[in-house]
Amino acid sequence: MSTTTDRRVKYTKMVLRESLIKKLRDKPIARITIKELCEDA
Repeated sequence: MSTTTDRRVKYTKMVLRESLIKKLRDKPIARITIKELCEDA
């Protein structure tokens, strides 16, 4: 079994991370929902 991470997984993590960074500019982390992150990503 390969231990390398699938490209799709890497892409998803990158997009979600970027979405979180964008949201943090506007509101505190306690006010950010998973739904908002997914919609933005």
